[in-house]
Amino acid sequence: MLTEQAKRIFQKYLRRDINGNVIESVETSFERVAMAIATYDYHPGKFYPFLHRVMHNLEWVPNRPAWFGAGRTGLTSACTFFEMEDSFIDGADSIVNTLKKALSAQQLGSGVGWGVSNLRPPGDIVRSTGGRATGPLEFIKSFVPILKTVQQGGYLQGANNVALHSDYPDQKELLRFINAKLDENSLSVFNTNLLVTDSFMENPDPVVWNALIHAMWVNGGIGVQFIDTANRHNAIPGYGPLQGTNPCSEFFLFSSESCQPGYINMTKFVKQGKVNWDKLAKTVRIATRAMDDLIDANHYIPSVPEMSRIAKQTRRMGNGITGFADMLVLMGIKYGSDESVDLVGQLYEFILYHSMLESEKLAVERGAFPLFEDSIYAYGEWEKPRPWNKEHYDFNRPYLDWEIVERHLPDGIRNCGFTVAAPSSFGSQTMSTEGYGIEPIFAPGYVRNFGDGSQAIEGTALTRYPAFVAAHELNIVEHLSIVASAQAFITESISKTVNMPYDATEADVEFAVSYAWENGIKNIIVYRAQSREEEPLVACKECSKVPEDEIVFQVL
Repeated sequence: MLTEQAKRIFQKYLRRDINGNVIESVETSFERVAMAIATYDYHPGKFYPFLHRVMHNLEWVPNRPAWFGAGRTGLTSACTFFEMEDSFIDGADSIVNTLKKALSAQQLGSGVGWGVSNLRPPGDIVRSTGGRATGPLEFIKSFVPILKTVQQGGYLQGANNVALHSDYPDQKELLRFINAKLDENSLSVFNTNLLVTDSFMENPDPVVWNALIHAMWVNGGIGVQFIDTANRHNAIPGYGPLQGTNPCSEFFLFSSESCQPGYINMTKFVKQGKVNWDKLAKTVRIATRAMDDLIDANHYIPSVPEMSRIAKQTRRMGNGITGFADMLVLMGIKYGSDESVDLVGQLYEFILYHSMLESEKLAVERGAFPLFEDSIYAYGEWEKPRPWNKEHYDFNRPYLDWEIVERHLPDGIRNCGFTVAAPSSFGSQTMSTEGYGIEPIFAPGYVRNFGDGSQAIEGTALTRYPAFVAAHELNIVEHLSIVASAQAFITESISKTVNMPYDATEADVEFAVSYAWENGIKNIIVYRAQSREEEPLVACKECSKVPEDEIVFQVL
């Protein structure tokens, strides 16, 4: 069932006694997680065998914290976003209280997105003390050693992302934030992103724009999140605007809202070079029900009651995929080709369609999400999604009758969001797929550098197939066309890196950012090869020749 690599990964998530000894097998961990989810279903006894089967067959798995927390710590959400208010102590969202909430999440292995745009600029007078404000960046810097300490003491390490708005009133602080990770050792526990508006893209401050493009080019230390694009697709505008994202940018969220992704293994739905649509439809239905159950199975954090409240008001979840690149190779399709661009759109439309049908069914059974009346579904503003690209290849996909979905929307729907493209590192590593999420396969052979100083040589026998293509062989448009095609049917967002060669120019980065915004993509990260001293993945020619098995894994 599992490769040696997957077994090694799973060891981290098995139950242990107070002395740290493993007290369950990999097989019983599947039973534990499936039962913990199914217990919250309206039909636990009927649902459990279906759920256990798709998990056991590695067709679908929930996110990493869900695997670790289900039936154990109880926290099953992958991450949460917190918007910090301009108060040091007073108020639930003050600087101190936000830090406390974030540390509580980090302690249990959940990632945190931090919004700091409300903090006053450096030098502003603090009326309560007569002192001067330090600005958001200094506060974030002060959090680094605390977060490192918590991560060292926890069993899982949750990621962090901090974002600042492009219309922040102090240009000097904005530039300091953009340049913060030019030193790759700075803010080591944080990803950084700039929340960019349409007005900024239409008429950017040239100083800020040039600094942003340069910082992205130097080492990919900062990404761009198109906040206005995200809010044009906000499913609950009556509640308020989306404010920021989780650590990897695949969920735009309200403050204190958590995210719940799951991963469908696309290699399991290729049969004789064709998509097995019937099997995929059934798996999507099971995954949708499981994700909704997880929202109730999640114990959240008792000291942060707003997490539970908002999660259960929006019931946002994300059906994602992994192994898309592997699927393409098995189907004889090159990543980045017109055919691959069309396929990713057709796949995500299919997943969205069946997710929404199942969610409507769940609404009849359990009720609509509580903020339904504030949503586009109740407003009558929901529109059938349309493909981004004009090409249409015949993959024998069944007809999707969107009128059925639209006809039942006024009666309610269980969830506000349905589809996502997450990094899916846990899903890929446990399912042994080389293409993480919708990413291309990185290289035929490479060295993986782990955070603890250890390394592993990895490679794939998919290089035997004529359709194999590595990430560095793709141009910018080939990377982003996949993202744009998928985004048309993704209610949330996409985590995807645009890999560039070492000799890529700042003009290339500028083109990529503009292309992404113009084509409705919600965020973009670029990375120029060999631009950092320490890289998580390093391609190597000497380890590109691999045996005939599907995955090579050697711990060094």
